[in-house]
Amino acid sequence: LLLRTSRKLSVTVFGHGVLVHAHQGRAEVESSMGFAQHRQVQRCGRLRVSMQNVFANVVLANLLAYFIATYPGISLELFLSGRRVDLI
Repeated sequence: LLLRTSRKLSVTVFGHGVLVHAHQGRAEVESSMGFAQHRQVQRCGRLRVSMQNVFANVVLANLLAYFIATYPGISLELFLSGRRVDLI
């Protein structure tokens, strides 16, 4: 890849080809990362939440409008119940 003498250091023809190929690979990775980050900015999908009525009335009422405005691409499904659920 490199040709080194006591006076100079130079890149071989093969080394130059490897460097060009590496730059192309790097550009592809950066492009893929940009695409992935763009997708992460636009969050979308369905979020299902199950909770007790009391908790929803006390906590969720204040946060719901903010959540919907911040994440318009997310479909929120709320299941409110008066019964207590043991998650373990």
